[in-house]
Amino acid sequence: FHVMPWDLDENKHMNNSRYLCYFEAARYALVFRSNFFKALVKNQWGTPIGSYRVQYYRSLKAFTAFRVSAQIVFWDDRSLVFEHKVFSKHPKTGEFKLMA
Repeated sequence: FHVMPWDLDENKHMNNSRYLCYFEAARYALVFRSNFFKALVKNQWGTPIGSYRVQYYRSLKAFTAFRVSAQIVFWDDRSLVFEHKVFSKHPKTGEFKLMA
């Protein structure tokens, strides 16, 4: 992904709500790539979000390239807990740094 102008807030970095949109995209990609989607359809399960807790480490500026990872870290008979991470490539070193 890249931070687009419509992702920015008045401080010229990615708006906090836009992170949640990218988290959702990563979560759906994980569900569709795995066999979990078949279980959702078969059992008529929904995927409502109960809560979010986001810890921001650095801001993302316009046109910055980043990637989002999603993984299931816990589940029980009532819920799933996903962990999302946003990584951005450092312009000088080329290393991916944790952003959120």
